[in-house]
Amino acid sequence: MEYYAGSAWQSRGTYGGTDPDNTQGRVGLGNGDAQEILPGITCFTGGKHAYASQFVTVNTAAGTVVLASDNMYLYENLEKHRPIA
Repeated sequence: MEYYAGSAWQSRGTYGGTDPDNTQGRVGLGNGDAQEILPGITCFTGGKHAYASQFVTVNTAAGTVVLASDNMYLYENLEKHRPIA
C-alpha cells in the first residue's frame, strides 16, 4: 500500500497514482489470510494474480457467496480449475 499510494505512483506518467481515498486513512490492511473482518465476511489471499490479491466470502441465508475480484474472470477458470493468465 505504501508503494502504490506513495510518491512512486503519484508522479506524471505513472497512471495518475492511486485513488485519493486510498491515501487518507480510509483503507485498512488485512493481517494475513482468512481474516473475518465482520461477522460472516472473511477475506482471503487470492491466487497470486497480483501481489496479495484478495477475494471475499459472505455467508448468506442461501449459502456462501464468493466475491472473486480479479482472481477469476471466466467460468472456465472455475469449471476447469485454470488460473487466469
